Amino acid sequence: MKLLLLGKDGQLGLALRQTLPALGAVRALGRTELDLAAGPKSAVGHARHDTQGGLHQLERFLQQVRPQIIVNAAACTAVDDAQHDIERAWQVNVQAPSCMAAWARRSDALLVHYSSDYVFDGCKRSPYLESDRAAPLNVYGQTKLAADQAILDSGCSCLIFRTSWVFSAQPGNFVHTVVMRALGCDALSVVDDQVGAPTPARLLAQVTVRAIEAWQRGGLTAGLYHLTAAGATSRHELACHIVRHMQARGVRTRLQPHCIRAVATADDPGRAVRPMNSRLDGAALQQALGSVWPHWSGLVDEVVDEILQNLGIV
Repeated sequence: MKLLLLGKDGQLGLALRQTLPALGAVRALGRTELDLAAGPKSAVGHARHDTQGGLHQLERFLQQVRPQIIVNAAACTAVDDAQHDIERAWQVNVQAPSCMAAWARRSDALLVHYSSDYVFDGCKRSPYLESDRAAPLNVYGQTKLAADQAILDSGCSCLIFRTSWVFSAQPGNFVHTVVMRALGCDALSVVDDQVGAPTPARLLAQVTVRAIEAWQRGGLTAGLYHLTAAGATSRHELACHIVRHMQARGVRTRLQPHCIRAVATADDPGRAVRPMNSRLDGAALQQALGSVWPHWSGLVDEVVDEILQNLGIV
């Protein structure tokens, strides 16, 4: 079995590099080997694909490797930046997955792709189902929804996993940022009106392998699924939980939980609008795989411990 992994150096890509070899030979590409944003970009909303630059290179790699499974962990995930660099977000988040889907359809390959809770507007009071109407509030969410639709419309075999609040022991995510701030600062402001399920990249990578195996033996129907850790919390409570866990591990933090100031999303009007409710109902995938995903709190604790170990603190 030949697999092609795109986005190997991101937090999800790094986790997938640990799990995907269980399925077969993996060719992993990062931005240095394949920059999906390179070359000319077409205007937002156009149906045509580029014939040069990143998309041309993508086609060339697909033809060279001829994978039976494409796992796309490459994406422009900087939500605020996407508001200002729409063409780049559109090319990487929509045009590239569309190109992969078209190739997968022609070659009878499976495309695994990752989507986002940001396709929803957050107005629903309960967790979102896969069948709920999407209504993204920002450019990033618009590109993720457009990719979902393009992949499904292509007719290729696909597994699309919508997830939320992804984190890992690598820098560049909320959990890692809070750990570092707790060690070096005595004050922090965090929004308390956004609710979701913090989900580790490691869980996504592990479930990806299980889902592919189930699909191969006919136990999982191709399509779109929600995949997050169990439970839900606010970003403010998540920050407090991280600091409390650090202290329980004997770490002397400059930041105290009671010093984490709760603020409203409306108090930060310069950022891209985020959904208030990012909870996703993952029952469909859990039932199909006969599993129940762990609660977010224990998963956060594991990654915080890993960050502290990497820093040589515990």
